[in-house]
Amino acid sequence: MEGLPPECDDSIPCTTDSCDTTLGCIHVTDDTQCDDDVACTVDSCVEGTGCLNEADHSLCDDTLACTNDTCDVNAGCQNQAINDRCDDGFVCTDDACNPDSGCVNAKNNSQCPTDKWCDPGAAGHDQYGCIVPPECVNDDDCTNGDYCDGMEKCLDGNCAPGTPVDCEDGFSCTIDSCNEGSDACDHTAMDEFCGDNNLCNGIERCNPLAGDHNAQGCVAGTTLNCNDSIACTNDRCDAIDGCIHEPNHGMCADSVACTQDSCDLTTGCKNLPADTACDDSVACTVDRCDVVSGGCVNTADDLACFDGYTCSDDRCDPMRGCVYTLHAERCDDAVACTADTCIAGQGCVHNTDDSSCQVGYICNAIQGCVQKPECDSDTQCSNGDVCDGIERCVAGFC
Repeated sequence: MEGLPPECDDSIPCTTDSCDTTLGCIHVTDDTQCDDDVACTVDSCVEGTGCLNEADHSLCDDTLACTNDTCDVNAGCQNQAINDRCDDGFVCTDDACNPDSGCVNAKNNSQCPTDKWCDPGAAGHDQYGCIVPPECVNDDDCTNGDYCDGMEKCLDGNCAPGTPVDCEDGFSCTIDSCNEGSDACDHTAMDEFCGDNNLCNGIERCNPLAGDHNAQGCVAGTTLNCNDSIACTNDRCDAIDGCIHEPNHGMCADSVACTQDSCDLTTGCKNLPADTACDDSVACTVDRCDVVSGGCVNTADDLACFDGYTCSDDRCDPMRGCVYTLHAERCDDAVACTADTCIAGQGCVHNTDDSSCQVGYICNAIQGCVQKPECDSDTQCSNGDVCDGIERCVAGFC
């Protein structure tokens, strides 16, 4: 009887499963099947486990010293601005980290005495970065070349600070700063300021230019679709973990008692025949689960009952097990004085019967009836006369 082929399906979508005639089941991994569309994760297929998407923080390096660069396996790169890294040591500057351009040290004249203004780059500044405004004739004498601190004016022969450029855009999800290099305001969108810690309603983004933004400038994410199209899974969404698919094995019951019914999260219902469930405790039957016929099949195997004895007919009864029909006639040894029988587990047995022989004879299992011996020892042959020698018992006769 042919054997059953091995079940090589490992239920892991990223492996190609096959059977090698020598090695058995082979599972070849394919990393491309694990792409999660998150640029900063290293996606790989691990045999026995499945897809592994590991964060590689180095892929998020934006080369800005003032940002903390990390990879979120769901949202991608996160470049968190750390304002403390931009401290230039001067009280009169407002120090902040712009996630797009790096450190911004905006002059804040309000941090200086009323007779000074903030200019840490000028000669003669005090420990706070403040200087005494120079004397002037006109406004051109007062300009410090900076855009962000406003236009300086010449008032009564002394320079007066300008009004700093107001870059506040009114949206809390942006970091607003003044860019001296471009002479313009920067409004850096920070998606992390919009998150509501609920993956189920999607990833919120900061986009004040979108028509559907809220008061903070945030745009709602796309609600997760957790339907995996696998009929036997219970699909739900968890605010922290996102989509969860729980197998419902009960939905895979196929009414065939000898199959192992289970729900695979990738392929759906599996109904694998389990021959062990068909054991009928009859040693000579081949027990298997036949899905086509709808249950257990217990096939009698006469060879399993072969005892090696020619005087018995050996067969397997599916209910009783091995049955041996004995045929004494097959044991005839052509010796008239033996009783020939066939015994289960022993085969032919030939028992001698002396009563079948004439008086004075006994039955020899090979020769048949032979004369009964006169003696079985020398003492039985002695005539008491030492002069004629010692008589011997030879082959039963004196």
